[in-house]
Amino acid sequence: MKLKTKILLLTIGVLVVAMGGLSLPLYWYTRSALEEELEHHLQTVLKIGVREVDTSLLAPLSGEPGLSSLRSQLRNELEGYVTGSVKGIALLGPDGRELVSAGDRPASGGMYSGLITADSLSGSSSGVEFSEIYSPEDGRYYKTAGMAIHGQHGILGYLVLHSSVPFMGLMDQLAGSILWIGIIAVAAAIGLTLAFSRSLLIPVSRLASYTRAIQENLNTAPVILDRKDEFADLSKALRDMHLELRENEERNRQLLSGIAHEIKNPLGGMEIYAGLLEEELDEDEEPAEYLEKITNELGNLRQIVTAYLDYSRPPRAEISRVSVTEVVEDIRRLLEPELRQMGAEFNYTGEAVVMADRTRLRRILLNLLRNSLEAVPENSGQIKVASETVEEMVLIEVADNGRGISKEEQENIFEPYYTTRDKGYGLGLAIVQRMVEEMNGTIFVTSEAGTGTTFEIHLPEGEVREET
Repeated sequence: MKLKTKILLLTIGVLVVAMGGLSLPLYWYTRSALEEELEHHLQTVLKIGVREVDTSLLAPLSGEPGLSSLRSQLRNELEGYVTGSVKGIALLGPDGRELVSAGDRPASGGMYSGLITADSLSGSSSGVEFSEIYSPEDGRYYKTAGMAIHGQHGILGYLVLHSSVPFMGLMDQLAGSILWIGIIAVAAAIGLTLAFSRSLLIPVSRLASYTRAIQENLNTAPVILDRKDEFADLSKALRDMHLELRENEERNRQLLSGIAHEIKNPLGGMEIYAGLLEEELDEDEEPAEYLEKITNELGNLRQIVTAYLDYSRPPRAEISRVSVTEVVEDIRRLLEPELRQMGAEFNYTGEAVVMADRTRLRRILLNLLRNSLEAVPENSGQIKVASETVEEMVLIEVADNGRGISKEEQENIFEPYYTTRDKGYGLGLAIVQRMVEEMNGTIFVTSEAGTGTTFEIHLPEGEVREET
């Protein structure tokens, strides 16, 4: 999972937990407190009503529900309780039937007996039962409550009432507000997280690219972050490391160049005197044969010194527009005898122009093609060179069907002095890489043992493009 996704999920998770930990308990605490206060009020009204109601009229009315005088008298008594939050009140018989009522009827069904039954009331040990059922009607909420009226011979009836619950509408609005606040907060968190992660990930990405660029080309341009935080410190540390690596590389090259020059000067004198001595000896004399071997070894030693000098201090590059096709055709003509001798097939495709040093590009491709000639099988070798332009860079590929390079060898082939041949100095590919980097390019290798090798060279495009 990417760092950006982790930051986003972490922020949203913390926000949701924080909102849930604060909003929901506050919501339920407020609602419970209001409900408890309402229930206490209703219970108080019921207790007063049960104590004050004329119970002597309940039994006759229960037996004869049509007695209008008794009904009217009880209704007058009940109307005194219809005040404030109590919207309606009624007396029920022992069987739960409604005997008389005052005030508004319940919004649901219009019957008290449908909301609180005698069975439910008688099941309460205290004789009081509060309904937890709210009956919304056009956005209005009601709460019903009831209490049994006891006589000498048992329950004479039930006093029930219903009350409006105005705070429920406000609680609904609050719940909706909490939901919208949560949605807005999550959206804001996503926006802030994206902005924060962008400010965090952009420098990380730039510094990661910088480190990869250093790995590919030690002469790459440094990256400077216009910041005043820890990333600026990290950027400065990377630049200091980069500068130190370049200075160490330059010191090593200067040391190597000095050693090579110290060897080259007496070596030249030895070659001159060996040549003079060879002229003084006859060809049939035995010392002449020894002298020829000495001369050959001195020639090999000069090649070694020249390779070290090329690696340690190459001549300054002269960058210009160079046709890859012309350079490849020139090398093809040079290698034609060797290609025929090996029975190898050479093929070039593409047409590109690069900004490079012509001499160096020629040496680079010649070195890679000679390596391919040594790697391909005799009479069935195939060597392919291709060039194409990709996003203002020219890709030059040198591929063969030779013996290939193992994964372990690929990690070291551009290192100085590393070689897998019996004869060699291990500087060829190191010099190639250095020359490519000096021309602001990069070189890569892909290969598998037994299937061939492909070298990819990336150099700046040399075509002049018209602005549109």
